[in-house]
Amino acid sequence: MLLNILLIIGALALFITLVTVAVTRLSPQFGAPPRGERLRKLKQHPRFSRGKFTSYVPTPANLGPAAMAKAMWEFAKGDKRRQAKPADIPIVKLSPDELKKPHNGPAEIYWFGHSTLLIRMGGKTLLTDPMLGRAPSPFPAMGGKRFNPELPINPEDIPFIDAVLLSHDHYDHLDYGTVLKIKDRVRHWFVALGTAGHLIRWGVPESNITEMDWWDSHEFEGLQFTSVPTRHFTGRIGLDNQRTLWMGFAIKSQQENILFGADSGYFKGFSEIGERLGPFDLTMLECGQYGDAWPYIHMVPEETAQAHLDVKGKTLMPIHWGAFALSLHPWDDSIKRVKAKGKVLGIEFCTPKIGQKVVVGRNYPQEDWWVK
Repeated sequence: MLLNILLIIGALALFITLVTVAVTRLSPQFGAPPRGERLRKLKQHPRFSRGKFTSYVPTPANLGPAAMAKAMWEFAKGDKRRQAKPADIPIVKLSPDELKKPHNGPAEIYWFGHSTLLIRMGGKTLLTDPMLGRAPSPFPAMGGKRFNPELPINPEDIPFIDAVLLSHDHYDHLDYGTVLKIKDRVRHWFVALGTAGHLIRWGVPESNITEMDWWDSHEFEGLQFTSVPTRHFTGRIGLDNQRTLWMGFAIKSQQENILFGADSGYFKGFSEIGERLGPFDLTMLECGQYGDAWPYIHMVPEETAQAHLDVKGKTLMPIHWGAFALSLHPWDDSIKRVKAKGKVLGIEFCTPKIGQKVVVGRNYPQEDWWVK
């Protein structure tokens, strides 16, 4: 009897594994793993072992089964405070004609919600973590939808992008549908190690992709992109965690130095970034989607404020909020808490509405627009 039960369980496990492999290989939105020469190079990387990258500092995945079970139960119950209504999220429209105008002045930044930013700097147009889709999911109809379905500009209407900076391959940072809509108008992609396979599967020429390791620097026609370590992880199918690298980017022109921090738990690496690459005129640091079950891969708001000081930032622009509910806290909890902590620490904030223009060093919107 026991043997029969074990055989049935084994057969079910094998069936589920085979179905998962088949679905991920047949469905392009899952991307593709590193292969061929790219995989051979990864295997020679000092932090790549047994098919995975190791963290910059020890990073436990969670607090254990009990905490994860509690989090899953809370997600299942739902909480209206987590969800913002479209009216709660004002959108400032951005004209394609505006983006066609030559850019020669101070850096301009347009936040699209979460971690997607359109940056005009040094005469170039950049896009970070392209996620302009409905939901951060391989099957968007099943995922938690964007708070406000409107965007400042539709991805297909962005006239031209000189470079995309991709921090890691999670769905809320790398969206298949967005890539399909913009790829023919992107000159070059600067991405974390191992991530090129996804883009190549989606039709981006390999010659247009530069993979980067932590602390790599690349000159790009007057701009300097330096990848910085973060405390996070990667993966798109659950079985491929940490197969690709995760990072943030320091972006420097002759006039400005800004930091796109991407996703990260708090760690000593922020002080190292500040020592090596700071000070920064503007830091764009994650502030949202934290939870008790994953304290090491996302910062709580008070840690975001401290990280800004660690990297030697002058003005803080909180990101990774305002678009999706990917955690259990109320949708506006993060911005309220980081502002409160920042007041104690004497931090200057930049809090634009989605789509509102930020001019580095000159125009920092500071309205508390999320307050009714």
